[in-house]
This record gives sequence, C-alpha cells and structure tokens, in this order.
Amino acid sequence: MKSDFKFHVDEWVLYAPLPDAKDENLRKTRQKAVILYVYYDERDRCNRYRIFINLHGKTINTTEEKLFPL
Repeated sequence: MKSDFKFHVDEWVLYAPLPDAKDENLRKTRQKAVILYVYYDERDRCNRYRIFINLHGKTINTTEEKLFPL
C-alpha cells in the first residue's frame, strides 16, 4: 500500500483537467482547488484526491498526476 501522498488535506493546489491534451492551451489550463480528502485506491493502485474546484464550485475525485503545487 502506497502512503506517501504528494499533497495533504486543506492544501491549495492547481488542478489540470487535461494535462495530456495535444492542444497546448488545454494542457496548460489550471484551476485553483483545495484538497478535501486523500486516499489510496487499491483497485487502480494510485493515490486519489477529493478536491473542491474554486472556480466552478464543484467537488471531484482526481489523481495525483493532475495536481500541481500552487
């Protein structure tokens, strides 16, 4: 079980919805978000984060690869 999380609860981060997009503008799009909950997903074997996206006012689950330090 992996337990070394890159980000922690209540930490502000930048969320990239499409970090692997071919279009540079889509790839560079970042939205400010706060970490609500962190957990290890046994099925997918990766760290998961429940975040609140400030711009849209919505909560989503995402992976560590889509989060960047503020």
